[in-house]
Amino acid sequence: MRWRSLKVLMMPEDLRTQLSNPEKYFDIAIVEGPRIYVAHVLRTMLGNELVDVCVVGDYVCSTFIEYIGIPRICVVDGATLRELHRDVPWTCFASVRRCVNPRGCISTNCIEVLNALPRAVPTLLYVEGEEDLLALYATASKICRYVLFGIPGRGVAIVDTERNYVKAINVLSRFRLVELDVMNYRIAET
Repeated sequence: MRWRSLKVLMMPEDLRTQLSNPEKYFDIAIVEGPRIYVAHVLRTMLGNELVDVCVVGDYVCSTFIEYIGIPRICVVDGATLRELHRDVPWTCFASVRRCVNPRGCISTNCIEVLNALPRAVPTLLYVEGEEDLLALYATASKICRYVLFGIPGRGVAIVDTERNYVKAINVLSRFRLVELDVMNYRIAET
């Protein structure tokens, strides 16, 4: 997808450090340890609720698929810690969608795609750009009951959207809607 401009919710700079420690803001569980241990704990915690799980991040998605099963939604960008990462098996998903999401933003394009995903179809959402903040939107919108994402150097966060969606909406209310000139990386207020 190529865009000249894109409407995005732009994250304020002061939130960057706050959101890097999500456990201080949200009521979440963080599973730490070796990959196989994390996978077994996740499997025990989630049981058979894979149809109500949204996993954000390439490494977490590939771990989830390898050790647990196919979640309803996997959101990936092809990178882990900004290094190329292509371990997520696209062929195990019934549907593959794409959207564009610049770093530090939540694009209206990705919001529209997430909202239009079929309820009972395992879907891989490939993000051109960065997928990290889409975990926040997935929590606020309660697109699934559980949202999982990686915390670099620590482990996997498990968010129960029923307990955290109001907090996520409050955080999102601090973002501002702007139109991003993708060709020249210029921001115009909307």
